[in-house]
Amino acid sequence: MTPATGYSFSSWSATSGTLGSASAQTTIYAISSANATLTAAATFTGPEIQNLSSSSCTTTASQAIDNRDNHVYTIQRLADGNCWMMENLDLGRSALTTDLTSSNTNLSTTVTASTFNSWKKTSGTATYTAGEFISLDGTDTTSNIPYGTLYNYYAASGGTLLNNSVVTSIEHDICPAGWRLPTGGVDMEQMKLYYTEQYHSYTKMRASIENGGTAYSLSGMFSTGAPTEVGVRGYYWSQTATTSSMIYRLVISNSSVNPKNYNTAQNGQSIRCLLKEPPKITDLHYMQDFNDLSEEDRTSVISSMAENTTYELIDNRDNNTYLVAKMKDGNVWMTQNLDLDLSTGTTLTPANTDIPANWTPSSSTYTNSSWNYTTTAPQSYNPGTRYWNGNTHSGSGSSTSYISTSGTAQYHLGNYYNWTAAVALNNSSSYTTAGVIVDQSICPAGWTLPRGGYGLSTYYALLLNYSGNAWLSPTYFTLSGTWSGSYDWVGYSGAFWATGAKSDGRAYYVDFMSDGSRNVGTGGYDRDMGLSVRCIARPVAAYITQ
Repeated sequence: MTPATGYSFSSWSATSGTLGSASAQTTIYAISSANATLTAAATFTGPEIQNLSSSSCTTTASQAIDNRDNHVYTIQRLADGNCWMMENLDLGRSALTTDLTSSNTNLSTTVTASTFNSWKKTSGTATYTAGEFISLDGTDTTSNIPYGTLYNYYAASGGTLLNNSVVTSIEHDICPAGWRLPTGGVDMEQMKLYYTEQYHSYTKMRASIENGGTAYSLSGMFSTGAPTEVGVRGYYWSQTATTSSMIYRLVISNSSVNPKNYNTAQNGQSIRCLLKEPPKITDLHYMQDFNDLSEEDRTSVISSMAENTTYELIDNRDNNTYLVAKMKDGNVWMTQNLDLDLSTGTTLTPANTDIPANWTPSSSTYTNSSWNYTTTAPQSYNPGTRYWNGNTHSGSGSSTSYISTSGTAQYHLGNYYNWTAAVALNNSSSYTTAGVIVDQSICPAGWTLPRGGYGLSTYYALLLNYSGNAWLSPTYFTLSGTWSGSYDWVGYSGAFWATGAKSDGRAYYVDFMSDGSRNVGTGGYDRDMGLSVRCIARPVAAYITQ
């Protein structure tokens, strides 16, 4: 196979490779300056980029060939943990003879070679109803990387028009099969790459891979007319949209980097592809992301978590940030108390909450000074931003004197919930048979209350692994007491709901004591009491029967 005319491969000689499950042989070309004559350098025998596995990509730069047009790309696992193409995508420099299909491209439907070829332009026309791309000649002298090709977003996404409503992610694009566009915007992959210590400057982002940089080139863009700002700025698409016509992008120049900029989808910009890999906990942003994972991917995420190490996730219902950790029982637990405020004007949905259908709380006590004793309406009480400092106390308290804002191990008390609120119901009076499980909760989607079966026995399994002071690292169960019109037992015990009913108007719970003892609550707690809530990721991996 022969590479497409005009392909530039900078400062690399061909090598034989053993990566991936398939290999191809082609001739690659070396170019030392922007307009040098291409000459055959060697015969390349190595993997097809469409067939690389996670283990194939290492922190040492290597090469792989795109079987759609025989371009050879350099790839490398960077310090952010992801495997990146270290050059700009150049698909379409020469006319394709192979259709873009799901077997060779990150697409779900076929784009014929003739259709894709028809998108190539010599200048931009500022449209987003058809694909446009323009190939650039030359090489960035700092990154030592060819400029590649500029694509408007219709071309970048392989013919996907954004909806009229806000779209948060594009699933398909013209990256090779097994690769994809990176996520963009705040705390996403483009930003995380830039904020990785090794690359946190425009000089490192531009530096060549030989100099430990990410080799982003100043390849410019096009809107109407010929490409502009080539050698001045580089613009790189993400997969993340902000509106029906605006897409997040990374912008780099000779003096700055903006990893969360956005731009209209009609403009032509560069593409850097990212290897698709089993997800890691560090890929997740929201608590609710667990809900979107397949069973296989959820297993991968949990496997990527170091035991007893906390990770930070956001509840997208109120943007509260929580620490979560994989414990010795194999489960992923929140290590902070739930702090979601209930409101009669807010409807929670299965997309954001552990419920099977939309639920609107029927009442709230935020403006009341006393607890509303009822088992038929969800109630919660928010003690504000006070923290308990981890020191033990020898009695109960009905005031805030047992809560401190100083000391080590400060953790938010969170909200207290009656049991009806904890299981996200407006009426729990029908749950009167001991052991009946309510398979829903106020936890984020993808998470649930610990429960019988995987409930009380899950608490029990956790405690067997972490005997002694359960309020210390890594479990951090606060001795936050209860609420029944005022604080009670604060600093002496911490009571947490489980999803299991009792026949006498009570529900199961677990109680942690300041002396290190615990009560798994087989007798149950009155449902109208205000207790704390901790959530556990579904599906629960292990439990122990008492």
